Amino acid sequence: MRSALFLLTGKYGESGVTFVGNMTRDVDMQEVAIVGGGLCGLALACRLQTRGIDCGMYEARNRLGGRILSAPSVLNGAALDLGPTWFWPHAEPHMRHWVAELGLEAFPQHDTDTVIQLRAAHGTPQSLYAPALHGGAQRLVGGMAALVQALAARVDAGRIHLDHALTIPVLVRNDGSVLTEFQAIAWWLARTHPRAGLVPEDAEG
Repeated sequence: MRSALFLLTGKYGESGVTFVGNMTRDVDMQEVAIVGGGLCGLALACRLQTRGIDCGMYEARNRLGGRILSAPSVLNGAALDLGPTWFWPHAEPHMRHWVAELGLEAFPQHDTDTVIQLRAAHGTPQSLYAPALHGGAQRLVGGMAALVQALAARVDAGRIHLDHALTIPVLVRNDGSVLTEFQAIAWWLARTHPRAGLVPEDAEG
């Protein structure tokens, strides 16, 4: 069997867990499998490909972007962000880097220094002074989906696998026993983050 490195992104990667396991299928494997085709997965695929590392990205949905989703307005065709909308260049250096590297156009969020406040359901709206309400937030021309499309264009199409929900078993212990997804997470965290208080099933082993 050949070892494979699984890099989990999106909701599965928020804990920063990386799995190293042995695949039991007798098939040719990529060196790195990226689970999730959101912004993190796309950026990772782009970087690994640039470094000449054999990788593939697997997304359960039929589209890329994860939480990012932009839809055209029926009125004027402008991109409407249904997920993440803003980014803050001064506080998010990685976003600033990718926007610059991909040649995307950003613009400041419209801010009139006022906000409409409604204290009660049937009350009268009040206009309040709120300077720099958005704190320097910027948006992208074409919506946040423009970032997804630009990153995806840099990744070889053959590395992107949509409608691919990865299922267990793919992770096994050294003794060959199979771990379910949640067992694997608990097993790994118990060894790398003992203060989390998780006790793996084979703690005595």
